[in-house]
Amino acid sequence: MSTSSRISIIASLGVVALLVGCASVPTRQLNEARTDVRVAEAVGAANHPHSAYHLRLAKDQIATAEKWIDDGKRREKKRAKLVLRRAESDAELATAQARAARLREREKQEWAEVQRLQHMTMPVLEPFEGDGEPGPDKSTTEHRGH
Repeated sequence: MSTSSRISIIASLGVVALLVGCASVPTRQLNEARTDVRVAEAVGAANHPHSAYHLRLAKDQIATAEKWIDDGKRREKKRAKLVLRRAESDAELATAQARAARLREREKQEWAEVQRLQHMTMPVLEPFEGDGEPGPDKSTTEHRGH
């Protein structure tokens, strides 16, 4: 076999491998999208309106991609890859939004605790008799002999 024949065969095999690779089932993208959805669910994305919306989109996109993959047509598999990228993005966005919502909730709780502690440590000001303006409470005025 001549060198040019070998090169032709190798080039042909390379082209065939490339075409098979392009038309192959996007298993990696499908697994990544499913994993991203599981992460979003684990952080509570379903419990917050904005993140729940994107989680639902991701799940729907995965279902659509699975149908296209099962169809077996090369064009549909390419479309499935694109839809799976969108599913990954939506699932990641749902995760980020759920985490942000949890942080906002935690911030509110911490702020309420700060307010509670401040209220406990500040002196209570009650109005003086007669003028209606706030002043020291009666226990401090009685100590001074007023």
